[in-house]
Amino acid sequence: MKIHTINKAEKYRIKNNFKAIDYAKATTVLNGIKNEFRIYELEYSDRVFLDTMSGNINLEKILPEKKTYNRKQLKTWKNIIDNAIMMSAFSYPERAFLITKDNRPCGIMSYQNSLNGKMYLDNIAVWPHKKGEGQKLAGQTLMKILFLDALENNIKNIGLSLANDFSEQSKKFYEKLKFRSLFDTNTDVDMVSSSLNYKASLEESEDLIRIEKKATAKHQDLNKLLDIKY
Repeated sequence: MKIHTINKAEKYRIKNNFKAIDYAKATTVLNGIKNEFRIYELEYSDRVFLDTMSGNINLEKILPEKKTYNRKQLKTWKNIIDNAIMMSAFSYPERAFLITKDNRPCGIMSYQNSLNGKMYLDNIAVWPHKKGEGQKLAGQTLMKILFLDALENNIKNIGLSLANDFSEQSKKFYEKLKFRSLFDTNTDVDMVSSSLNYKASLEESEDLIRIEKKATAKHQDLNKLLDIKY
């Protein structure tokens, strides 16, 4: 696994050399309400755009008023976003995806693919694409992208670690996706999903989330496509 570092000259060149791939369209239906998301696969040349996006995300201001989080939780949440951006600079087997609604980013995910038949979810975070407007199923849509990739690569199990400040909320989210807790203190993995479990989760999500992968992968300039002024 190789990481690309960005110096000033590289940063100038990257401004006009975005490599994000228009990966898929997702359609969700929940309680009769239909939504559409676009998913882009990220590469190291998207770092300048992503860093600018991160700088514009003020969780305290854009989260719905009824949702309350302490400063430590907000910092952890932002760190997960920034860590996913950092991991997007790694080459294969690391993969990173950005999910958008109405041409505005609302989630990001990074994971390590096909490590001896295993996957590891590094980071996943979602946020409102507009002030006060959280997008339901955005996180599950990103997870479905991961599960479909696991299915395509015949992955035996998927592991993940829970963020300390969100362990209970995150645990409930992953349990709904059929992950189970591990109690082995000799591993950094907190939860795991076997191939049987993630396949079952895919089947259950069929009516909720439809993924249409692009037949031809086209590179896109996210700076021209997306609005990141939250």
